[in-house]
Amino acid sequence: MKLMLSGVFARETQMLLLDEPASPLDPLMRDVLCDMIRGYLEEGAGEKTVLFSTHNIADMENVTDYAVIVEHGQVVEKGFVEDLKEKYVYVKGELKDVCTAEKFMYSMTKNNYGYEGICLAEDMDKLAGLDVTVQTPTLSQISVAIMKKSSKVHLQ
Repeated sequence: MKLMLSGVFARETQMLLLDEPASPLDPLMRDVLCDMIRGYLEEGAGEKTVLFSTHNIADMENVTDYAVIVEHGQVVEKGFVEDLKEKYVYVKGELKDVCTAEKFMYSMTKNNYGYEGICLAEDMDKLAGLDVTVQTPTLSQISVAIMKKSSKVHLQ
């Protein structure tokens, strides 16, 4: 895989199409791959594009500027990553507030200590008065929440 990726980046192209480029790589080489992608894009001065599909969202997040989230062959969300991170927020709250919060959470998991999940930023005012911690979500957290909500597979 390393040799194949080296050959791909050595070519003079304006666009790279990569399918699961990081999946067979160890963590160090995944980081090197991201550096290679950044270098390819920088050398293109805005004239080069990299399209990749991946299930390893966290590994590729730091080189992704636009995401298309697909579930069961349908586009369920798309946008610039920074815009998506403004549209959705990651919320953690206390167990006593689960029943109130779950009405307004986009996607949520709960345990014996509380809940956490994704909420639309525009719905945060509906959680006013609850003791919550709000964080900027990762692209992976956003993707999983959207896929859970859109999934035809119901997970318990």
